This record gives sequence, C-alpha cells and structure tokens, in this order.
Amino acid sequence: MDPPLSASDRSALCERALGWIPSPSGSLLFWPSGKEQDPFDGIASAVAYMNSVGSSVRGEVRWVGEDGASASIAVTDEGPVINTDDQSLSDMEIARLIASLRNDEESQLS
Repeated sequence: MDPPLSASDRSALCERALGWIPSPSGSLLFWPSGKEQDPFDGIASAVAYMNSVGSSVRGEVRWVGEDGASASIAVTDEGPVINTDDQSLSDMEIARLIASLRNDEESQLS
C-alpha cells in the first residue's frame, strides 16, 4: 500500500471485519491462516476503504486449496480482479465417477 496506512486507518480497517488485515507497518495486506470467511467477500470493500483514505493498493495473492483448486486476487488501478480455477467436470467424467461409486457400493454389498 502506498502510502502505508496510519495506525488509526489500520484499526479502522480491522474494525470493519472484512477478513483482510493490514500489516503492523501498514504497507501490506494479508489474509490470516485459518480464517473462516471467504477471501473474495471482503477484498473490494477493503480496497475501497484504503483508497478512500488515500492509500493505493496493488498486488496479487495466489493460493491452492486442499482440493487442488486454485485462485488469485489481483488488485490493480481498476480494482480487485478475482480469478478462480473453475474446472468443471465433463459429462463423461461425471458418468465415470458415478459408475465407480456404484461399483464400489456393489462390492461392499457382496
């Protein structure tokens, strides 16, 4: 963030409970590990607040979930850009998975 958020602006951002937390120096924004909220929900509000107090925000956060899906949030001059790795299953893959589940159920009944 440029310029870094002041102590009072950092406190005000935390009080908004958007999930995103400014670093103690006020120059970085991070998502605490284990946070239950969805990181997508609060990013636009957090960026809007920081812009309203005169701090510009630029950067990108990327992650991979336990299920292998990935996503990123990039913040540009135009605002947050959210990219998710939407890997939908094809009809053939769905049919294969259903057949596999049925075969597993039948083997357990025998």
